[in-house]
Amino acid sequence: AAGLVPESVQNLPGVRVGKILVMFALTNLGWLIFREQNIEHLWRDLTLRPGAAPDGHWRVGAYLTAMTGIYALPLVLHALWDVGLRRPLERGVNAPRVGWCAATVVAIVLFTGILVLRSNTTQDFIYFQF
Repeated sequence: AAGLVPESVQNLPGVRVGKILVMFALTNLGWLIFREQNIEHLWRDLTLRPGAAPDGHWRVGAYLTAMTGIYALPLVLHALWDVGLRRPLERGVNAPRVGWCAATVVAIVLFTGILVLRSNTTQDFIYFQF
């Protein structure tokens, strides 16, 4: 994707987020193409209008979006730490132990999130049939 976006545009605000959203959409499209066994069903899935969905479907979608957000929180925290906070913290403080202590705290929070957010059933496991 980096080759498709001109260099002069890559540093503009929001371009990185836009590239992530486009990649997310393409990944979901690829997943649909990979999983659907019937071309007619694939076409039906791709031409559905979200506004025509009943209220129950919207509630299920909101629930699944919230659950995905909760489960993705450790990844978001790690990305914030790795991209945004680690280098400024290590540069701004003369004590090298501060960066190590902060990294340890983030690791403990992420590990605790894994333990707390784990599933109690095997029905949540997503598998692929080959």
